[in-house]
Amino acid sequence: MFEYLAKKTVLVTGGCGTVGHELAKQLKDVPGIRHVVFSRNEAAQFRLKQIYPDIDCYLGDIKNEYDIERVFREVKPDVVIHAAAVKVVPVAEKEMVHTFETNAMGTYFIAQACLRHDVELALTIGTDKQCSPVNVYGMAKHLASSIFSDYNRQGKTRFCSVRYGNVLCSRSSLGVIIMEQAEAGKNLTLTDGSMTRFFFTIQEGVELINHALFSASLSPDYDYYGETFSSEMCAVSLKDFFNTVANRFDVDVDIIGRRPGEKTHEHLLADYELKDSHRILTRREPWYATDTWLDLYMTVPHSENYPDKGCEFGVKEVFSSSTAPRLVRAEIWDILEYAYKNTWKD
Repeated sequence: MFEYLAKKTVLVTGGCGTVGHELAKQLKDVPGIRHVVFSRNEAAQFRLKQIYPDIDCYLGDIKNEYDIERVFREVKPDVVIHAAAVKVVPVAEKEMVHTFETNAMGTYFIAQACLRHDVELALTIGTDKQCSPVNVYGMAKHLASSIFSDYNRQGKTRFCSVRYGNVLCSRSSLGVIIMEQAEAGKNLTLTDGSMTRFFFTIQEGVELINHALFSASLSPDYDYYGETFSSEMCAVSLKDFFNTVANRFDVDVDIIGRRPGEKTHEHLLADYELKDSHRILTRREPWYATDTWLDLYMTVPHSENYPDKGCEFGVKEVFSSSTAPRLVRAEIWDILEYAYKNTWKD
């Protein structure tokens, strides 16, 4: 992956987290690449450099325009992967202003810097929670992706985004929490068993970043490179998810009630995006799901003449976790065990 980034300077904001560590693993062998991380966590930067000593690290905050300008001026990035964000839903609900300043205004500052410094490619990471959002995190992420989409018409930088479900066993995520509870012999704390969620691995997430950036890196004469890229994903019933772990560790499940901002089901594509979305002629078969094929798709809201708009490859239905292919318990354990062992979560 990422061979087209050879001899490029790649700046990753928030590059010390789960996404950042998997990107570091995948980028380290790209010939001539300069990998730069911009984040506000000096301890995490130190740990990252212990593993990947060739990475350059800059300390700063995406809410601070001076920090951003200093890094862009010194680094002169060709490609920006914008991963910095407030991501934990309960924290976002409590710290609304901080979440808006980081996820929305911080993205706005990054986009402006990309235009000022003639960055070639810029990508931000979205979430299923931005589709018809009901919580602060989803609303701020919706604004962030919209900013990147809108800025495509304002300069030479090609802006795009990817849209994820829940990265299983990322930092502070549900998978990590319940595995730690189970390993300690504690009861698992479930908010509502009727809920469903999209789950996938960080390795799949970075593959999607690769696909989106490669599409955006095509010749400047190629106008139809897409703005938001996502993939159909497998879904999990939280009741099945928790019972799978509880049975493995012989612990019980306690129902504690919903937290603020939680939906019953999530969506990877909103109904208002259907007319601007189409399937990409690439399918993937996740190793953990038996006989399941998942399509990639992209939205092109600002390309009125896109040749596939309205054709047989157009997306006809919303992708909902209530109707997506459902993982059974054996598959749930396979993906959870793999993710718990192979995902950076410090």
